[in-house]
Amino acid sequence: MIALLYDSERSKAHELVKQKNQSINYSIDAHFNDISTMVEEFATTDIVREAASLSEVEHQQLTKKFGIVTTTSTRITHVYAGYQNDLMLIDTWNVPDGYQPSTRPWYLQAIERSPNRVTGLPYRDVVYNDWLFTTCKAFTNPIDGSQGVVAIDSALGVITDLLNERATEYQSFYSFITDSTGKVIIHGNPDLINHNIDSVMDANVILETTQGFTNYRYAGHYKLAFYSTIDETGWRLFTVIDLWEALEPILYKVLGNIVILAFVALLLIFLFSSVFSRKIAQPMQELFVHVKQLIRKDTERGRHYEFPDNEIGYIAREVVQLTENELYRRSQQLEQAYKEINASHLKLEKQNQLLSEMATSDQLTGIYNRYKLDESLQKEHVRAERYERVYSVILFDVDYFKRINDDFGHMVGDKVLQELVGLIQQGLRRADIFGRWGGEEFLIVCPETNLKQALVLAEKLLLKVEAHQFQYIGSLTISLGVSQCQPNETQSHVLKRADDCLYQAKELGRNRVEYLSKG
Repeated sequence: MIALLYDSERSKAHELVKQKNQSINYSIDAHFNDISTMVEEFATTDIVREAASLSEVEHQQLTKKFGIVTTTSTRITHVYAGYQNDLMLIDTWNVPDGYQPSTRPWYLQAIERSPNRVTGLPYRDVVYNDWLFTTCKAFTNPIDGSQGVVAIDSALGVITDLLNERATEYQSFYSFITDSTGKVIIHGNPDLINHNIDSVMDANVILETTQGFTNYRYAGHYKLAFYSTIDETGWRLFTVIDLWEALEPILYKVLGNIVILAFVALLLIFLFSSVFSRKIAQPMQELFVHVKQLIRKDTERGRHYEFPDNEIGYIAREVVQLTENELYRRSQQLEQAYKEINASHLKLEKQNQLLSEMATSDQLTGIYNRYKLDESLQKEHVRAERYERVYSVILFDVDYFKRINDDFGHMVGDKVLQELVGLIQQGLRRADIFGRWGGEEFLIVCPETNLKQALVLAEKLLLKVEAHQFQYIGSLTISLGVSQCQPNETQSHVLKRADDCLYQAKELGRNRVEYLSKG
């Protein structure tokens, strides 16, 4: 029984420490995996790579995009990009005068390790001197060949919160993290940060595998630790408990049982004959076998044994039942833990999907929003300039839309816009890019389309809307402005000309198409 209790408690301690370590490992790895995915996406986005060559308006668009990511996730403190010309774009922080991003650790590390990504780099904030963990990647500006770095920061508190989630019955439980070289980067004792792991373990512990158990002595206490490697960052995570806390209950139980059993054994030897001894000894032996089989989960049991109908048999059956109940309870706890991990994973996937939809789609109509239209128009303009191609834009809005809202209410107005979008989509070509520009105003970008072709499409849409009977209001009309991109002009000029044409269509009576061949 002493051996059985020792093996049981020791196995329980090892299993709980290992499970907690793996749970923390999964949480940290998932955290940095999500951040790494966003960094990789930003590093391949044209507006991020070309920002050093773009205008102030486009800088503001990019910082706004960074801000959306920051406000969406509570675990992200900063999203930013630094460039070789010392341009710094960040939404949640005012860049101080003279700040040179090209001299900061995150920038230098990303350039040095390019084209690889740097994940979980610890450094101190330049203003508040707070510890941050950054994930960053270098990129090259395709326009002028200059370099830049995009990065996402997590605060030290985000990682320490994951480490401090107590989910074991041991009061001495704690975790700490070292980098790949063995230097402590996160620890409950701030004085140990930046020290080698030998200072934490008080011994030259050899860690030959990516994960496993180790015993060591620290500050006069024997420790049991399980370590594992966090795949995304290369960090090594240690989860530790005092070995005495795990073994103390066993020792007290053993000592108590020794005293009781010794007294009972002497008394029984003195009072009972071999007949009574046999009735007691055999059930105890069978109980030991049953409990041992239950704990080891043996699938094949020995011969069937019926415990006697006396006090010993009653106790034996209760012990077997309690053991089975405890094993079942632990099995249920493990199953619940796995369910919670799966639920967390599904939640992260839904949040990532929601973030992607919020960044590109209009909430009411489901088509592209203003931000996605700006991005698509910029790509089309760059392509047209680079390959000397042509494209046109059609800007239109609903005539007298305010009257619809005033007469029928805003809910009906929203239904009308949704129905209008579906109608317009039926008349567009596969290559056309359609989105909501704002309010009741919409924009169509027409690649490889000259002014004449764009006018044909605009007239077609005008007639299609005019002939349609809308569900709640009957008929309505739209006014359209059309412009074609001209050589050596910016996309702002193209949009300005389309807007002027739309204004002219309104002035000339609405329900018409207007255009200007040149600005």
